[in-house]
Amino acid sequence: MTRPTSTNAALLLACLLFGCDGAAPAADRKLPEPAFGKGTLVGSVTLVGTPPVMQMLDSGKCHTGAAVVMDETVVTGAKGGLANAIVYLLDAPASSGANQTELVLDQVGCKYVPRVTAIQTRQPLKITTIYTVFHNVHWVSQSNGNINFGLEQPGQSRVFAFEAPEFFRVRCDVHPWMNSWVGVIDHPFFAVTDKDGRFSISRMPAGTYRVGVWHEFYGTREAVVTVSDSAPAAVRFEYAPPAR
Repeated sequence: MTRPTSTNAALLLACLLFGCDGAAPAADRKLPEPAFGKGTLVGSVTLVGTPPVMQMLDSGKCHTGAAVVMDETVVTGAKGGLANAIVYLLDAPASSGANQTELVLDQVGCKYVPRVTAIQTRQPLKITTIYTVFHNVHWVSQSNGNINFGLEQPGQSRVFAFEAPEFFRVRCDVHPWMNSWVGVIDHPFFAVTDKDGRFSISRMPAGTYRVGVWHEFYGTREAVVTVSDSAPAAVRFEYAPPAR
């Protein structure tokens, strides 16, 4: 392993304190507004079998009096419903989310909230903090650039919008248990499962679609569903340990 030089160390410290942004794709594509319909897709994502035991994390190093933080890689409900999975259409036409409501990724109690964020391309995402504890926000993505910046005062924030669909992890290098995931989808027909593994996607145009589900630990699944204007369509996804 190569030891960092004093110059490299200084650059790393500057990145943590002031931010280092990698190149991100330019917003030069012309994307239409979303075309909505009257259809609805509902369903669930379930873990069949015994979930892995989640451990208590070393959050006491965050600050004096920090609350206990549990690993949220796998969160299940009473009947095996799998939380924090992103369900989305795989073949809907691309559109712009620039006029969609701003979403927020917060740093609360020495963890990121929410654990998983699904967002449309060009939809604004505000990343903020409510604490005086210093955190950095760091991600390395394949299609939306690399970001590293610090937040240390309540209310500090930065707003981002993403140009390309992909899933990537957001982390805090200062507190390595702090992880979150962002799923960028190039249309508005997606949802994140709740604590019981349930989801609902509304305002869908009628048609037959490939529907995918993504989970940070269990990977992906796929199904084909026909959506009509008359009654909600339903789909159920199942994962079975061990992780693939």
